[in-house]
Amino acid sequence: SAFQNNFFIIFNLAVGGYWPGDPDNTTSFPQKMEVDYVRVYKDVGSFPSTSLTEPSDNSEFVANSNITLAASAETPSGSISKVEFYQDKLKIGETVTEPYRMNWENVLSGTYTLSSKVYTTEGYSSSSDPILVTVGGGSLRSPYGGKSWEIPGSIEAENFDMGGEGQGYHDTDSPNNGGAYRTDEGVDIEECTDKNGGYDIGWNQSGEWLSYTVNVLQSGSYFAAVRVSSASGGGAFHIEIDGKDITGRTSVPSTGDWQNWQTVTTGSFNLLQGIHILKFTTESPGFNLNKFSIYPPGSANSVALISPNGGEVWKSGDIQEIKWNSLLVDQVKLGLSTDGGKSWSFISTGTTASFGVFRWKVPDINSGSCRVMVIDKDMLTVNDTSNADFSITNSTGINNQNGSPQRFLLQQNYPNPFNPATTISYSLPTNCFVLLKIFDSLGSVVSTLVNGEKEAGNYSINFSGESLSSGIYFCYINAVTKEGDKNFTKINKMLLLK
Repeated sequence: SAFQNNFFIIFNLAVGGYWPGDPDNTTSFPQKMEVDYVRVYKDVGSFPSTSLTEPSDNSEFVANSNITLAASAETPSGSISKVEFYQDKLKIGETVTEPYRMNWENVLSGTYTLSSKVYTTEGYSSSSDPILVTVGGGSLRSPYGGKSWEIPGSIEAENFDMGGEGQGYHDTDSPNNGGAYRTDEGVDIEECTDKNGGYDIGWNQSGEWLSYTVNVLQSGSYFAAVRVSSASGGGAFHIEIDGKDITGRTSVPSTGDWQNWQTVTTGSFNLLQGIHILKFTTESPGFNLNKFSIYPPGSANSVALISPNGGEVWKSGDIQEIKWNSLLVDQVKLGLSTDGGKSWSFISTGTTASFGVFRWKVPDINSGSCRVMVIDKDMLTVNDTSNADFSITNSTGINNQNGSPQRFLLQQNYPNPFNPATTISYSLPTNCFVLLKIFDSLGSVVSTLVNGEKEAGNYSINFSGESLSSGIYFCYINAVTKEGDKNFTKINKMLLLK
């Protein structure tokens, strides 16, 4: 939240320590520190910019629409690392590749504030101006984020329904005592130190409640696991569905600190399939609330890959979506194999599991034996893989040694970052003497891959960094024709991560 929320610049006048020594009876007090002025600058020349290009401000849609969100993103230096999309303060999606867009699916009736946020590889970020869209003519109560929360699933307590006092929540005092996240609401929200951070609801009082629009995917028996903390004697709560108490009074113990978190489970209860209004009600105060999860008894974390699942033919350079379902999983990693599952490289090392989609620019490779794996980031044994091979084809025919490329080319190695192996591809429009080497960051040669004459064509070479340490390496190519009239030189940066 640095520089996104109000903050203080603090000046500390230290007394004691190594210089000038600890205070004693010779130390003269009082003393003063005088500050003339403080200047704070924004390095506008390094900041990226973004704006929502779709939809337009004040657009209207029918209820349950699928709405395309698209953003522009520019940076004066470095490159764009990702673009995130927000409904108010809640991130609803992200993409790491152009065009920067996402599909906001099945949006329920309401009036929503949308924005985008861009990040650069140099660590700078900025947000777009917000826009408003109205879905289904608007609604007094609407889900935060535009979509109902799926059950089974987890709900962050701070993402209660919109609509204000009496609709999305009831709070006995109007200000947000925690001063965080949804600062225009009366609910008391503060930053949280529980696993995965985020925010929690504090200063709970008897009779206060929070409302959530939920979608029960299947009728059956469920229970609730609630993350709570208490530095006092604890408290109690109950959960309602459509106005009916389904859990009864559930006690919260003292956990020893307001940020020392424990899980409290309720008894089992039955839920019917469909859209419902869930209400979390405080019966007696003295506890903080981070989130609650509702699952069938005996549930375990799981992931299920939806696509690609075998038989697809994807073209290099196209934008495709990798999709999955998950249960009890916070983040996933995505892997790619081009040899039927014998070896793997990472496509993503951390993506929000609840998004269920990763927009991927298909790499420039040729393989009919590709598979994708989705993995629980916290428990690598929980994973799922494409049921059968799918194909990736490229237009340059890198693996076709008899091709006739029109220009010199050294492609970016793939995968990059790599561990431990990667593929380096290059193209020659005519016969050449080729020198292809790998250097470390100190300029020392760690491998010579090619040193001799090559005919015109497309080439691929596998490079292994098994014996190398993690770090930055450079792929250098120099191709000279026999006549000496053409000399092609290029250097690509490579990153080995072990």
